[in-house]
Amino acid sequence: MSEIEKKKILVFGNPNVDSDNIALKVADQLQKTNGHGFTFEIVESPEGIEKFGKRLLIMDSVQGLDRVELLHGLNKIRLAPRITTHDFDLAFNLKLLEKTKKIEKISIIAVPQDYGLQDAVFGVEALLKKIRIK
Repeated sequence: MSEIEKKKILVFGNPNVDSDNIALKVADQLQKTNGHGFTFEIVESPEGIEKFGKRLLIMDSVQGLDRVELLHGLNKIRLAPRITTHDFDLAFNLKLLEKTKKIEKISIIAVPQDYGLQDAVFGVEALLKKIRIK
């Protein structure tokens, strides 16, 4: 069994922005069908994310992907440009927490921003099944 079996998936997104709400919609659909043993928690801000523990499983929409992917670590995540202190995003916050050892392991279920809902649900379900089997 996987170390993240029955773990909480932290879900990020903005329900009012079409390009940033696919992960929220997927979580809503999967919660209706028991989520393959996972629970989903909508997180509105990356501030204080370390309160969820040192090993995090996150689901978020990602630009530039052609399929749902499970990313281990933050090496593939590119930081968004920042102009002011208000421009800090999830990726920056996670990299900072990792660097300061406040979190140890991060896995991200990356859902393409422009994916259709059914394709996204199918892709995430397939990943969750693999995670549970390992």
